[in-house]
Amino acid sequence: TRSPPGRSKPQSLVKKQKNRIVVTGTRGIPNIMGGVETHWEELFPRLVEEGYDVTVIRRSSYCHDHLSHWQGVKLIDIDAPRKKSFEAIIHTFKAIIRAKKLKAQIVHIHACGPALLTPLARLLHMKVVFTHHGQDYDRVKWGWGAKLMLRLGEAMGCIFANRVIVISQGIRDMVNRKYSISRKMHLIHNGVATPEDINEPGYFRHLGI
Repeated sequence: TRSPPGRSKPQSLVKKQKNRIVVTGTRGIPNIMGGVETHWEELFPRLVEEGYDVTVIRRSSYCHDHLSHWQGVKLIDIDAPRKKSFEAIIHTFKAIIRAKKLKAQIVHIHACGPALLTPLARLLHMKVVFTHHGQDYDRVKWGWGAKLMLRLGEAMGCIFANRVIVISQGIRDMVNRKYSISRKMHLIHNGVATPEDINEPGYFRHLGI
């Protein structure tokens, strides 16, 4: 039915435009080993179910499945050199440029190294969400130069991102102590998928449970 003159339509009848989100910062999904990759596999199909348009930019050297979609998430493969000091930053640069071409409203950057390019995404007039998964610069595998860049990436992400997500209370306290960004920071713990209920009492008795 038509709305009475002078009154707006109910919100439920207004077609909401999808927010286009482009994700970068690690190898990709699905079935690629890694903590952040598991985080992506659980999070982004759920965002698609909520009505968001999500594109994950993958590193082509890790993805050989030739997929363009997975559980509603769009997948784009971009190459990057397989050298640990440059792989993440070069791939993130290419991903941000691709996000601009895709007319993304939001770039979701994961981890401290890729966050070094947060200012670039902001200069290209895209909003940025930065998820801080941990102090990568404390890992033994990195030399002093890489650790310096990772610390700088953390700073760029925390200062220039529109919103910062942290996954633990410890990271939140550390980040707020360094950058005083409590107003734009959100603590979101990593979740666990709800297990399926198993109704097999006979099998349990067989196992002695």
